Amino acid sequence: MSDVFICHSAEDTQIATSIYNALIQRGINCWMAPNNTTPGTDWTSSVNSAITSSPVFLLIYSNSAAASTQVQNEMTLAANSGVTIIPYLVEDCPVAGSFQYYLSNRYWVKADLARNDLRIDELAGLINNARYNSK
Repeated sequence: MSDVFICHSAEDTQIATSIYNALIQRGINCWMAPNNTTPGTDWTSSVNSAITSSPVFLLIYSNSAAASTQVQNEMTLAANSGVTIIPYLVEDCPVAGSFQYYLSNRYWVKADLARNDLRIDELAGLINNARYNSK
């Protein structure tokens, strides 16, 4: 089981990888596709299992994520499974549809990419708090 499932669109892989590496350095066990998928296994089963067994779901939200059916499906599974969702905004974009439904009452972490501030310490604190409170 991982501490956090990192959800992102394919277009946001670079920033997701930066976040993944920074959280790993802080001792937080992360699961992120494709890093943690095993070749030859069923992709959907691997993702479903990783989401439902993680106490925290980190959603990297961008225009690309908002347009991704896969990201929407993963977020819906997390919400329906009672996983704590932490939305992480990486660009100024509207929140609509199912994202608005599931995320309207959540605390958002907002990266400041212009200043290269990913707010990793804040993310790590929120993840640690959520994972300890879920036990």
